[in-house]
Amino acid sequence: MTMELTLQQESSFTAQFSTEREGWKKIRLIYRATGRRNLYAVDLDGESLSGVFLPAGGEERTVVTLRLPAGAHELRLSRREGDAQILQVLLEDAAPAVLPPARTGLSDPAASPAARDLMALLGSLYGKRVLLGQHTKDIPMGEITFIERVTGKKPAVCGFELLGYSPNIQWETSDEPTVTEARNNQNTIPCALDWAEQGGIVAYCWHWFSPLSGNDKAFYTEHTDFDARRAVEPGTPEHEAAIRDMDAIAQHLKVFAERDIPILWRPLHEAEGGWFWWGAQGPEPCKALWREMYDRFTRVHGLHNLIWVWNSLDPAWYPGDDCVDIVAADLYAKAGNYGSCKCDFDYARALCADGKMVALSECGANPDPERCVQAGAPWLWQMTWCGGFCTGGAWNSVQQYRRAYESPYAVTLEDLKALRGRE
Repeated sequence: MTMELTLQQESSFTAQFSTEREGWKKIRLIYRATGRRNLYAVDLDGESLSGVFLPAGGEERTVVTLRLPAGAHELRLSRREGDAQILQVLLEDAAPAVLPPARTGLSDPAASPAARDLMALLGSLYGKRVLLGQHTKDIPMGEITFIERVTGKKPAVCGFELLGYSPNIQWETSDEPTVTEARNNQNTIPCALDWAEQGGIVAYCWHWFSPLSGNDKAFYTEHTDFDARRAVEPGTPEHEAAIRDMDAIAQHLKVFAERDIPILWRPLHEAEGGWFWWGAQGPEPCKALWREMYDRFTRVHGLHNLIWVWNSLDPAWYPGDDCVDIVAADLYAKAGNYGSCKCDFDYARALCADGKMVALSECGANPDPERCVQAGAPWLWQMTWCGGFCTGGAWNSVQQYRRAYESPYAVTLEDLKALRGRE
């Protein structure tokens, strides 16, 4: 059965419909678009499914496949970016979505024992429970203190930043916010080592200050003219500087490799947005840079403790199954809306055909773990961003934190230690 939904078209699009019985449905769009990035937020019955990208030149796009209960429903599509014109919304019967077995083998054939063990543990949980995670803003790790105070527990995964270890920070000429943020992130490694000693999982990202030129927060495209195309061209000053920076960061990461502490390693994140220099010149230079970093870290520096997390939902940017272990999304849907973000989960799954696990590597509002599992969007972990996203109360309420940390569908640090036999 296919049903065309009538749209009420204003600044957003609303379609109301009903289903006679519970069952699996697919929602598709017929559209026209010319802009490079066309994004609509998707809400169903008030719950955020996050967003749908409408590629330029396309004509149709599956929004989501999910199990709908019987009764009345309301679909809302809100334009966030671009110039797409939605022509039709179609509701179709669908086969049940089945999560394939988790692929737990690592792309690095010399992966360390601890990295392999962690992937095996993650695979045993995938599809059943969601590991709770929290990114930390600076050395005091106030976000972890806040969560422990309001829930009595800690997250299973803690996110750290290598921003302050970038070799080309312009300390003398950058503005005060840049210098403050960089200094506050200069000594995260001891904190991460301590977190691993507590039994937690360590995740790292790197807001990479441009290897040459730039000022202020020069990981942003607007603050540097550094060209990623030349960064992957051997013999250029840009390439030499990029290799120098990679080698410097590799030396810092060796502290973990020497202790066989696995790291969920997420470099070159959010590339397709273009707001970071590594994505400003399109997908090909970024994919080449990823592959060069992968080769240099594993082959030259022997960092076999890294689990490589690719962080983009656009298939054109995907660097390949042979150098990616986990695929992930960064989502900032709506403050205070704890929906499953099922749309983005489906898009991330579709990037690869070999059952790689899917994580929510950054989020504003935390999707509710129970909703995620029941909706068929069982994110491997979810990582709340730092500062006010965690502690401000608008994005995540204290009540929702308590609900999540008490949920049998969630994995906290305490749960993780029990699973590892470290109580």
